[in-house]
Amino acid sequence: MGKIAGVDVLLKIKNNEGKLVVVGGQTDTTLNRERETIDTTDKTSGGWSSSIPGIASWSFDSGGFVVLGDPEESFDLMEDAFYEKKEVYVDIRVGEKSSEHGRNYKGSGYIVDFPLEFPKDDAVTFSISISGNSKLEKVKGVDNGDGGTNPNPEPEPEPEPTDTTGPVIQEVNRTYNPELNTLDIEFNVTDYGSGIHQVSNHNDYDTYFNPGVTSHNLTLTHTSNGSHLLTATDNSLYFTDFYYEVTEITEVVDPTVPPNIEITNGYYGGTEANTSYTVDYTASIGSGGSTLEKVVLFKFVTDTEVGIELLEGGTTTFRGSFSVTENGNYSIFVHDSLGNTGSLPFEVTGIVVA
Repeated sequence: MGKIAGVDVLLKIKNNEGKLVVVGGQTDTTLNRERETIDTTDKTSGGWSSSIPGIASWSFDSGGFVVLGDPEESFDLMEDAFYEKKEVYVDIRVGEKSSEHGRNYKGSGYIVDFPLEFPKDDAVTFSISISGNSKLEKVKGVDNGDGGTNPNPEPEPEPEPTDTTGPVIQEVNRTYNPELNTLDIEFNVTDYGSGIHQVSNHNDYDTYFNPGVTSHNLTLTHTSNGSHLLTATDNSLYFTDFYYEVTEITEVVDPTVPPNIEITNGYYGGTEANTSYTVDYTASIGSGGSTLEKVVLFKFVTDTEVGIELLEGGTTTFRGSFSVTENGNYSIFVHDSLGNTGSLPFEVTGIVVA
């Protein structure tokens, strides 16, 4: 393309319809580009100053003859922007429109200086300074006539979808089977963002299908009443918790079924090694519709009650612990309000006897 004549480089501004129009009467234009520096001189700089680049800024300085009533009304556009404190969008083309080496410089700014000169022996002139209030874009390539480049640009890739919510869980249907005394609940799970990763039922810790789908129906079979939690997770690791209740199951009542007792943990301790033993337990009612009354720790051979927990009325599940300081055979007894008793024996052998 070679050298460029300055007379062919024209400053343009956008009118109220968004069209670029030439600033009429212009005789000269300067594009100023500056960048601040940040002083980073320290004691180890060897007596030389050092710095790093900081914030960049730009401005246009232009001038020319005042042309009133020009078809593009560029002078009126600039005066209106100055008086009304409005941004002006400016564009300047360097190089022929058809040249792939040409470039457009464009951005938005405010008119900060706008003097008029009225000499007695010359034409009326204007000067204008536009201070940038945006990034100064440099667009290289063929000009499409509106400050852009390349009339047939490649489409920009679509942005990746932003998925910040978990899947949607909906209950679709409930079907009770009186012969089996079971309840089937159908659910629909959808996630049209990143797709479903897994669906899990916290009551039995099961995952129901492989990941990768965007919609899935599943049916869960329930054999007892109670609270349930279904969790669905998508491939962006966002999840949704869905709580629901089952009340349709017919409870089978047997007043002779004893309470349940389960040891959940046992460990030695004390002020010195192995001078005591603590057992953690969970007691719960059977299927007789009763409540728990008390839990007793009993030591055999001596036939003595070592510990007792009296429970408040209405208790159906209780978690507690007993501690002993002697080896021997023990049993935990749990009593319900219907007179039933459940028991669980255990042996302690590791206590160190002084």
